[in-house]
Amino acid sequence: MKLTYEDKVQIYELRKQGKSFKRLSNQFGVNISDPKYMVKLIDRYGINIVKKGKIRYHSPKFKREMFDKVLLEGCAQQSVCLDYGYGLSNQRLLNNWIVQYKKNGYTIVEKKRGKVPKKVKRARRQGRSLTARKEETAREMVVGGFRLDLLLETARLPQSTYYYQEKRLGGLDKDKELKAEIQSIYCEHKGNYGYRRMTLELRNCSFIVNHKKVQRLMKVAVLTARIHRKRKYSS
Repeated sequence: MKLTYEDKVQIYELRKQGKSFKRLSNQFGVNISDPKYMVKLIDRYGINIVKKGKIRYHSPKFKREMFDKVLLEGCAQQSVCLDYGYGLSNQRLLNNWIVQYKKNGYTIVEKKRGKVPKKVKRARRQGRSLTARKEETAREMVVGGFRLDLLLETARLPQSTYYYQEKRLGGLDKDKELKAEIQSIYCEHKGNYGYRRMTLELRNCSFIVNHKKVQRLMKVAVLTARIHRKRKYSS
């Protein structure tokens, strides 16, 4: 249950009149730790601290200091919540931050502030893919035999990309046998097989292969099925 400003004032007044936290939590339908923290918060900073105002921004530096107090110095979360930044309005906020902090590999990930723009669909690039262009650039560098540092700087290509593509070019082709079989079946059936029928034929030849892989290999080898158009009936 979400408490209003009036509820919080009433809880504080009833507590000062001697009502137990257990009865207050049952009456307002909240966890017993909430009124305990709220009373301490009001005692320290005054009743205006529980008024709902603008959403406060907590910087990464502010969060880091709180995390260090809890995780490194072993301070209690409630006392840290009360001590920092005129007190956090909700003590669960710090616990949620710590959970997210650990989940992100002890890294503070700050969300972008402001209105989130609508997603815009990216237009498909014309021509070859970026991977194909990188592969061609690396191939030219390997064949050319020029100084690598100058070539990378001129081509604006990361060194890691160059070595990755070089390894791919020099490595063994694990699909060599499969490509040869696809080429053989394609020629045998005079280009009438698309990737679906090609997949079935390969499975008949004891090749265990996914249809998506067959489609990709046929696309790379520029093997397209012939489309037979129906002739119009003429009497």
